[in-house]
Amino acid sequence: TRSLSYEAKEAFLAALVSEGRAEWIDKGHKKCLILWLRIQDWANYILDFVKENGLEVTTIEDIRSGIETHGTAATSLRRS
Repeated sequence: TRSLSYEAKEAFLAALVSEGRAEWIDKGHKKCLILWLRIQDWANYILDFVKENGLEVTTIEDIRSGIETHGTAATSLRRS
């Protein structure tokens, strides 16, 4: 089997973090959250969704479970 060295893994994850595609979960850089979309991309997606559906004040749960959401990326929003 092939695997990356610890240094290569750390460099790969650091590159993802610098691109906004991941976030370190701990200060020791042992745990990393890989993001499907960048945080800003999610913010833009949510804002566009709200505008396109004529919504004004809403919650993530409203967006996630609404009828307008079926078949869109918004169904994968988590409450974490």
